[in-house]
Amino acid sequence: MSEKRREKELTRRGFMKGVTVGAGAMALTAGNMTDAIAATPRQKWDKEADVIVIGFGGTGAAAAIVAHDAGAKVFVIEKTPIAGGNTSLSGGIVYAAASTLQKAAGITDSPEGMYKYWMANNDDLLDPELLRVTSEDSADVVRWLMSLGVEFTPEPYFSGLEEQYASVTPPIKRGHLVKGRGGALMKVLVRAVADRKIEVMYETPAERLIVNPAGEVIGVMAKGKRGKIYLKANRGVVLASGGFARNKNLVKSYFPTQIRAVPVVALGLTGDGLLMAEKIGSPIVNTGTVELPPSLPALEITPEEKALMFSSAYFLYKYPIIFVNQSGKRFCDESGYYQALSPLVLKQKAAFVIFDDKVKKAAGGSMGYGFSQDLKDEIEKGYLKTAPTIAELAKIIGVDPGELAETVARFNGYSKTGADTEYGRKKALGVIETPPFYAGKVTAAVVESFGGVWFNTRAQVLDSYGEPIPRLYAGGAVTACLRAYPGSGAFLINCFVFGRIAGKNAAGEKPVGGKKG
Repeated sequence: MSEKRREKELTRRGFMKGVTVGAGAMALTAGNMTDAIAATPRQKWDKEADVIVIGFGGTGAAAAIVAHDAGAKVFVIEKTPIAGGNTSLSGGIVYAAASTLQKAAGITDSPEGMYKYWMANNDDLLDPELLRVTSEDSADVVRWLMSLGVEFTPEPYFSGLEEQYASVTPPIKRGHLVKGRGGALMKVLVRAVADRKIEVMYETPAERLIVNPAGEVIGVMAKGKRGKIYLKANRGVVLASGGFARNKNLVKSYFPTQIRAVPVVALGLTGDGLLMAEKIGSPIVNTGTVELPPSLPALEITPEEKALMFSSAYFLYKYPIIFVNQSGKRFCDESGYYQALSPLVLKQKAAFVIFDDKVKKAAGGSMGYGFSQDLKDEIEKGYLKTAPTIAELAKIIGVDPGELAETVARFNGYSKTGADTEYGRKKALGVIETPPFYAGKVTAAVVESFGGVWFNTRAQVLDSYGEPIPRLYAGGAVTACLRAYPGSGAFLINCFVFGRIAGKNAAGEKPVGGKKG
């Protein structure tokens, strides 16, 4: 074995050490494709293209655009009636290093700084080669998005825990915020796909990957409006189907601590692509390595519509609100990073947010996604409880009135002195004293899932031996791109980095049974 190959093998083993691998992982052979379709020479196809992209969120859009621009005929299949996935629901933040926006804002940065921070945040367990690619390509992703028409706010900001890792690498502002957030970002991508006349088949969920006798993924069986359809991919298939936060069985298997949390992700994120890849030999990795996937504290609503996320950029960080448990006591620094708050919320038997009329008038609809400006709807529907005094509010939510009154009085004292001696809160201190007062029951709302298919820097899906599954590519949340959450925009940058790589490399494959075009 050459020294270079030996080093690569040791890197691979180092990455796999500590990785949780799904029980269904297996090598791809003709004898074990129990949930794939083995193609025959007489396979009948309903449609064909060079590249088939499964999923029309940010990753799928990036893959389709780049594959088309590389000269491939592309079509996209999407299980839901609309485009967007989690990208549309996101805060529209793209994490990037050494971008032109940073430079214009006077921020000096480098891919190396981003690499060091993400690696430290993930306990040095990320694949270093994958992270190098993400860091080094991130600035070009921002440039590419701007070339398509995406507009960013002028100055990046700290979107994660950068300042907590100052001993590892200087903290740098790397959160690039899209004007109009995720909805506006996806609108630009949908327009770019339409401008290229790339066909999109909505309400067409992929069900099986089709594999030829040589072990190559050459197509997809999907469910069309009139039944099963067989779609041929002459060059490659790209999995861009997102995570699995809405698949209760997978959540229970890989994140049992998350089972009480509420998924507020796109409706289609049930792990379809991940499971299809697993059935032909790709292990599910990087699951169960963290306490909770990315999440926000959220108001608990009803079984049908159980959560509305608090807007972390505004409500939690800018206004004097407090969280209390069933005993009426605080249990955290409420202005802290949302990813750190959610596990603390889940540990309580019950948790409530408390604020006064001053905050209600100042925050308004910015308090949460989907909130009315005057909060009238939320109050009328009972999502928020209100009362003229703290004691009466406590009775309504089932908390000891004396304990809650004491907690509020103690917090008000901290606000006046500027020193929270209980939890060290420094941001958004202020007295809660202007009636009426408000409360809402709080849970954790999961906005993404960790864990997915194993893949490499070419965005090729790997089997359980670390070998590429021929003609199968992936990017975004369907892959094992993260183990912990370094900051807002981390998933989007992975979507665009590896979505673009997947599209380019799938388009560059030689046609099945033919010469490279």
